Amino acid sequence: MLVQFCLAHWIRDVRFLVEHPDARNRAYGRRLLKALKDMFAIIHGRDQYDSEAEFHGALEDQGYEVCTRAMWQVPPAKEARNLANRFREHGREYIRFITTPGVAPTNNPAEQAIRFVVLDRKVSQGTRSAGCRRWCERIWTAIA
Repeated sequence: MLVQFCLAHWIRDVRFLVEHPDARNRAYGRRLLKALKDMFAIIHGRDQYDSEAEFHGALEDQGYEVCTRAMWQVPPAKEARNLANRFREHGREYIRFITTPGVAPTNNPAEQAIRFVVLDRKVSQGTRSAGCRRWCERIWTAIA
């Protein structure tokens, strides 16, 4: 089974490094964020390519660049190592949308589909009994 991890969540973690107090983390985060921005520039400039094959070639090359920067010159700080290790273990799942047609780079539609549940739970501050939890599960499923 093919999986696409949410690229937006990984980008959020990269942005955390860009604002980190450790200069080495900031430099690593900036290099990685630049590669990601370049990848999205290719996606948004899709109509500038002469053919679909040329577009996909450029996108795959940039995906490789993202992978390289994610695992190259990683500073010894815990935050950067954690991010690099996560990409080392699941890098293909973060950029699967490049090679698999019809796959979105984020899971925004899925998160928006359950947003009402999260908001309801936040407003009501949850349930206090097992019976109420079962009722909420059923009504939320019916709504979805």
